[in-house]
Amino acid sequence: MHIQDLADSILQKQSELSVDRGFLVALSGIDGSGKGYITEKLITALNEQDINAVSINLDAWHKPLIERFNSEHPAQHFYHHAFYFDDLFQQLILPLKNQRMINLTTVLTGITGIPQTYNYQFENVDVIVLEGIFLLKRSLQDFYDFKIWIDCSFETALERAIQRNQEDILPEQIIEDYQKIYFPAQQAHLAIDNPKSSADVIYINDFKLV
Repeated sequence: MHIQDLADSILQKQSELSVDRGFLVALSGIDGSGKGYITEKLITALNEQDINAVSINLDAWHKPLIERFNSEHPAQHFYHHAFYFDDLFQQLILPLKNQRMINLTTVLTGITGIPQTYNYQFENVDVIVLEGIFLLKRSLQDFYDFKIWIDCSFETALERAIQRNQEDILPEQIIEDYQKIYFPAQQAHLAIDNPKSSADVIYINDFKLV
């Protein structure tokens, strides 16, 4: 499947809905699966068809580091406490979906744990692509009009995470964090929520870095 095929699948499903509101797409997968890259390409493909599509990255809605991490049960704790999902949906996603517009300024800690101001200003939105991990938790699945799972092996994802190095740390620390926290947390997500089974599309993105 190509990005354009993915865009066409979204537009086909959107055309089946007659309500005048934003069409909410969840684009999820494990850390390092390529969610951000594919979201960027997907937004471009939709905009080229005169669809006002916008993307929202879940990373901004991380909880502070002290709430996000726990040394006793690191993976399980991260799975349950990494993000402000309630605030995200009540303050941003659902109002934007229902009204097709929003003007929200809020202070969030993001992935670094350092508070900063985020401005969300959108008007006349047709499609909202929400991108991030854990979006297909069972408690969230009913919010979406369309669900995409980016399929990628843990091995490939780790290679990408080391190359990307979002937190600017040593490769050895990245490997330890992914093996101890992030990947076990996402394995728990796969076991508990079975996100692939709820996805409308599974997009294979498992190419190796060279």
